[in-house]
Amino acid sequence: MITATQLIRQAALKTGSIEVKPGKAITYEDPPLQAVEDDICWLCGGETGGRGIPTKKGIKDTFTDHPWARGQGSKSLCAGCAFCLGNRNLRNYSILAAADGLRHPGRADWREILLHPPEPPFVACLAVSGQKHLSFKAPVNLSREVFTVALEEQMIEIAPAKLAACLEAVENLYIYFTKDEIATGRYSQHRIQECGLARWQELETAVEPWRGTRLFELALFVAQKPDKPFPREVEKSVLSPAPVARSQAKNPEPAQLGFEWV
Repeated sequence: MITATQLIRQAALKTGSIEVKPGKAITYEDPPLQAVEDDICWLCGGETGGRGIPTKKGIKDTFTDHPWARGQGSKSLCAGCAFCLGNRNLRNYSILAAADGLRHPGRADWREILLHPPEPPFVACLAVSGQKHLSFKAPVNLSREVFTVALEEQMIEIAPAKLAACLEAVENLYIYFTKDEIATGRYSQHRIQECGLARWQELETAVEPWRGTRLFELALFVAQKPDKPFPREVEKSVLSPAPVARSQAKNPEPAQLGFEWV
């Protein structure tokens, strides 16, 4: 069965070049591979197919993720692990690998991806620090109904409908409050006044059961700020002008139409 690093390698080589921001693109290529002596990869535990690199060549002295190794008796890395360890960009950016290729999504992209995941198999790693290897830590997902993503090194199980409910509770608060306030439950008084005490209590009641869960942390990470609703008095004056009498002049003054200059 294909492992996460092997799927990421296949997806990256299929995509080739990825634009991560305007004017900056990443081109992925295989490192120099060679014949290896072990059938099983030291890191991901997948089959090497006889090609890869020796662990002494691919695992540096600064590598601190030895406990993640699934093939401890091996002295070989498969092509997928050699590829992922040899490409620093796979540490710097979030990863979505699927049959159609590799992407490095931003937070707004992740919101939609997690609610509408790609066809399996796929691997999803959300980088927070941009400094850690995540490729060999995340699982390969075989379902869209329930799947697991890596938020940094934290594995989070997701059912899209459940995530949508949590996101709704978080983003309703995010209209008025910061993510730190939502995370801690400690809100500034002036923002509570802006939201309205009754409305704030309603929104806080909705989000409180989620707080402290892994799904809440993920929802808070990918949440996007919705637009603030129009104040009701503005809606009434703009959207519901007073009726105009048929007897009015052809070119009446603005006040005759039921509008007020602001």
